[in-house]
Amino acid sequence: MMESTFVYLRHGLVTALKSCLAEGLRTSHLGIVSPDPTAVLLAKTPHGILLQQIELLELLQRFLAVGVNESLALEVCFLEIFSMIPRSDLIPKN
Repeated sequence: MMESTFVYLRHGLVTALKSCLAEGLRTSHLGIVSPDPTAVLLAKTPHGILLQQIELLELLQRFLAVGVNESLALEVCFLEIFSMIPRSDLIPKN
């Protein structure tokens, strides 16, 4: 029972992260002002990086669905995602 709860919560967390990244991408691409401060910050991130991070989260979900070791899958995917986060001094100023 506890394991199924953790699987459900983990899936919800990954889905929420993907949704947040997608909102930042949408905000940037459409040039709209979002009331979500996270989306506003993510909109300054290059589109390619946001797309790669979304793809990595989808890959993480596929890994976990087929039974890849959870700790290993989480570590690899999140290290890759965090390594893509640009430093603030490298983000172009609008």
